[in-house]
Amino acid sequence: PAPEFTLGSPDLSPTVGEPTTSFAYSIVYTSATNIAPQNARVFIDGVPRTMTTTDFVYSDGSEFTYNTTLAAGAHEYYFLFEGTTMQVRSPTAGTYSGPVVGAEIACYDFETDQGWTAGAAGDNATTGIWDRADPEGTFDGGQVQPEDDHTPAPGVACWVTDHRAGTSAGSYDVDGVKTTLLSPVWDLSQYLSVAMSLWTWYTNDQGSNPGLDTFRVDVSSNGGSTWTSLIQTTASWEYWRNDLFFLENHITLSNQVRLRAIAADFGGGSIVEAALDDVCLLNTGSLPVPSGLTVYRAAGSDSLVLRWNDVGATLYRVYSSTEAEGPYSTLAGTSSTHSLTIPLPAEETLFYIVVSSDGTAVARNRIPMR
Repeated sequence: PAPEFTLGSPDLSPTVGEPTTSFAYSIVYTSATNIAPQNARVFIDGVPRTMTTTDFVYSDGSEFTYNTTLAAGAHEYYFLFEGTTMQVRSPTAGTYSGPVVGAEIACYDFETDQGWTAGAAGDNATTGIWDRADPEGTFDGGQVQPEDDHTPAPGVACWVTDHRAGTSAGSYDVDGVKTTLLSPVWDLSQYLSVAMSLWTWYTNDQGSNPGLDTFRVDVSSNGGSTWTSLIQTTASWEYWRNDLFFLENHITLSNQVRLRAIAADFGGGSIVEAALDDVCLLNTGSLPVPSGLTVYRAAGSDSLVLRWNDVGATLYRVYSSTEAEGPYSTLAGTSSTHSLTIPLPAEETLFYIVVSSDGTAVARNRIPMR
């Protein structure tokens, strides 16, 4: 016999947002005999939430939804529907990932100049050089370059390997080896956890030498002196694909973080196109920020006293630097309270920051004190 009901594909929108964002969970419930579910729930981080519908013709498929805001961090979920004779879980085991919630640090839709640049040492592409524009769709037996950017209307622009269509798909694709796109430099040193969401388009599986060229997305913690790979692939996806990375799993969150994207054609007749859009960095940690830092010499001693407002953290670390802008790499000391006494430093002038750690987050007071 036919099952009492079935569940369709799940949906979560959006997949990235801030603590004020409303996240919509949905799934389609279908009962051939038009029987309502006894329980329709989505479990978010293990907590059951009741889903509802406004469509009671279950035989045609009814969309059940649940909307909520969520705290900062990475979340997971699954659906569980119960009928009179059966229950269905989606997925059957494990959970779906998402959303990632955090306060916005920086987001780029590329509708205006936002500080990204095309070109790096060693670039030698002759065509298909990155530019920021409204892409023109190209085809070669299938889609090659997108017709539209990823940003919802009225957005039209993205970074793409030459937006022009030309007379054929190969007119302005990447040729002559590589072209590089560089982000601005970000200061992420005050965060413990930063999620980066980005949307990419890539194809190299058409033409006479398909599937051999590499697309790379790398991240650096030293302004670009060295790079760590986030994406390195010869696979193609002729659609806007979302990837999410927790940067602290790949690099040190310094004040010199930078992203690059490299598209290349190493020879042969493959048609190579790449695009990047809607890059967003989110602070996904809980950040108790110490404030009111004061520094003074203890009367009648060779000691320096630092005090700050207590924010309830279990541990504080104090770092020093000879320069107001850092780097703050010297550990002056640690404290479980909101003060610290240290020997008077030999340097005439030092700057200090205090870092609070509650086991999940780090923040810095950026007002340098002498």
